[in-house]
Amino acid sequence: MIILKKISDIHIPGLVAQIEALPDLLLKSIEGLSEEQLDCSYRPGGWTLKQVVHHIADSQLNGYMRFRLALTDIKAIYIYPLNKNFRDILTRPD
Repeated sequence: MIILKKISDIHIPGLVAQIEALPDLLLKSIEGLSEEQLDCSYRPGGWTLKQVVHHIADSQLNGYMRFRLALTDIKAIYIYPLNKNFRDILTRPD
């Protein structure tokens, strides 16, 4: 992983490569896990592995949409994500 204090054009290909690689790395990391393992949390009351994976995907998508909006909208307004009860929404029985 690249951690930078200042980003220049030379860093962009490496950063893009990290973003592109994330879905495959994430899929490989959970491949073959049972539902019981996916529903296991890392600490009492913490998010389950399934919730963490969903959060990462959701975060990446939101970041992409904000970046795209910033590039294409002259008067872009950032809308804060309403995820106060994110964990409860994912675990709510329907």
